Amino acid sequence: MLIKLSVSGYRCFPVHPPADFELGSGVTAFVGENNAGKSAAMRLLHDVRPVLQSLVVPRNLNALLKNPNGLGFGAEVRNPGETLFNGGASELKLSISVSNHGATRDSLKPYPTLLNLTMSPDFAWRAKWADGSGTLFFVDDQDKSYVHNVPGTITGDAKPIMDALRVLANVAYIPSARFALRGGGTAFDAPIGDQLTAEWDNVQNGLDKRKNALAQDIEESLASLFGFASLHPVPTIGQATGMQFRIPKEGQFRSDEIGTGLSQVFCALYTAATTRPSVIMIDEPEFSLHPTLQFRFLKELQRHAALGLVFSTHSLGLAMNAADRVYSVTRQRGNKSTSGRPWSKVTTIAETHDLPALLGALSYSSYGDAASRQVLLVEGPTDLRTIQVLLQKLGIAGEVVCVHMGGNTTIQNLENAAAQLAGVKRLCSRVWCLIDSEAIAEGKIEGNRKAFLDLCLSMDIHAHATSLQATENYLTEAACKAVIGEHALGPEHFSKPTKEVNGWTKHQAWQIAAAMDPIEFRDVGEFLLHIAKAVRQHRNKLDA
Repeated sequence: MLIKLSVSGYRCFPVHPPADFELGSGVTAFVGENNAGKSAAMRLLHDVRPVLQSLVVPRNLNALLKNPNGLGFGAEVRNPGETLFNGGASELKLSISVSNHGATRDSLKPYPTLLNLTMSPDFAWRAKWADGSGTLFFVDDQDKSYVHNVPGTITGDAKPIMDALRVLANVAYIPSARFALRGGGTAFDAPIGDQLTAEWDNVQNGLDKRKNALAQDIEESLASLFGFASLHPVPTIGQATGMQFRIPKEGQFRSDEIGTGLSQVFCALYTAATTRPSVIMIDEPEFSLHPTLQFRFLKELQRHAALGLVFSTHSLGLAMNAADRVYSVTRQRGNKSTSGRPWSKVTTIAETHDLPALLGALSYSSYGDAASRQVLLVEGPTDLRTIQVLLQKLGIAGEVVCVHMGGNTTIQNLENAAAQLAGVKRLCSRVWCLIDSEAIAEGKIEGNRKAFLDLCLSMDIHAHATSLQATENYLTEAACKAVIGEHALGPEHFSKPTKEVNGWTKHQAWQIAAAMDPIEFRDVGEFLLHIAKAVRQHRNKLDA
């Protein structure tokens, strides 16, 4: 399932343009500078949770379609007015649509698939379907939400949109300022301090065996992440020390004696494991963690989400390596339509073409130690996923920041390409570039691409064009069949694979690549091995 949200008039997001983003299966990342608006995007669903929780009941949604209702906001919202964009917004609008929802029932079409929610100036909520209708009726029979305009005549199956509402109503939000073992109460959905200690005591030492097993699972995750044979959080109820951590053969340590990273991870894992949400949303998961732990920590969190994971970060490298969908959040200057107020803009990384600005603003080198100051430019977003898989297999995914150039646009415009590459070179001296040759036969590289390679050479950028037509042309038939199914066929060397002929598309190439060894990518694999060698040499130089 993939859910698209479009929000306007909310906090730092203006009436126009709205902030559009998708979440669902897999991992979504928001990446941007401080105060760019990442956290606002993250807490949206927490703020409107009371509305969403009410609407998962068909009769409540039907009632709101007919009449407005003051359903309220999350507990952290002190005044509904604070949720409005302060550049003149009088309404908060949230549109929810769903795709990739799977089969409907009884051969009915999914209908409706888009719901518009509006909080009006009197802070009452209103609901309308995309066609403006507010008169649809539900027939609710054991979770079957059918829709009809005229009683007795079914228009469509509302299950996809109802399932989307259930997902959104069951999101857990873990903020960046977790202060996990201090104070008490909750930080949004994360228990902290004394409350976390008391809850952990109940889970670890209570009479519920399922909770006991959950505690053991969390302990094993902590030990694995931090490299211990075993690690045990020990609640000390009523003592100023709060939580302690026992490490066999090393001792028992107070929370103020260990690194902040351990307590932060414990708090987040506990929240995720005990709430079992549909989607986990976490601000800045890299906080106080070494880069080698960040990616693994996200994978552990994702394990506890029924559908997916969403995180915000300053680290472009972490976002690119961990997420299926990456959004750039940038702060924009005020204009007439925003009454001069600054506002936040959300765009997909695929729409972001100013590579130097993106890399510089987001401190790409924060993902990894000094040895990670390597940038690999690839052609487009689908190439990015495939190459990331191969970098992971070579053990250097955490030490090479992989960024796509927006597809063919940059390569075709050499003047723009020169400016982009020069900007990247100012940020990092070790730059690599991999592009498709678009060759129609052996050695027949497309003309503009040859000129682009010459440009890279003149700028001391290590560049390579595929000897086959494109990256996906290296996929073997054995891997295609293993991942897609026996009907799948491997690609020809110099023609584009299609769904009709091969049984898969370019967007699935990274999944097939995961079943292959980098050396099977021939010249591309050798190019990546050169990068791996350079990473190791630079690392050894720093260690010497």
